[in-house]
Amino acid sequence: MEVSGWFVVVVTKLCAESEEQRFVGSMLLEPRSLFLMTDEAYVNMLHGIKEVTEDYVDDRVFNGQKHYGETLIRGTRISVTIRHVPVVTKWSVSNLISNSAR
Repeated sequence: MEVSGWFVVVVTKLCAESEEQRFVGSMLLEPRSLFLMTDEAYVNMLHGIKEVTEDYVDDRVFNGQKHYGETLIRGTRISVTIRHVPVVTKWSVSNLISNSAR
């Protein structure tokens, strides 16, 4: 994920009963930064970006010490997602196309 403006990514556990148990923390992404989820985080956690125009940096943002107490205005964000997904079906593209024509 490449960014040209500030924003906060919220990270949550995939399997937890309550919202409080799911919340892991938030991470401040600075302009032109890159965010990668791999290994344990990729398999067992989710990430998301709230639909807001500004982010308040408090103690829930685990890398926000430099901007603690500030409200950061969001800029334009460009996201690129790349995933490695092992084969999960025995269907080929030609099978899918021929079956959709029926």
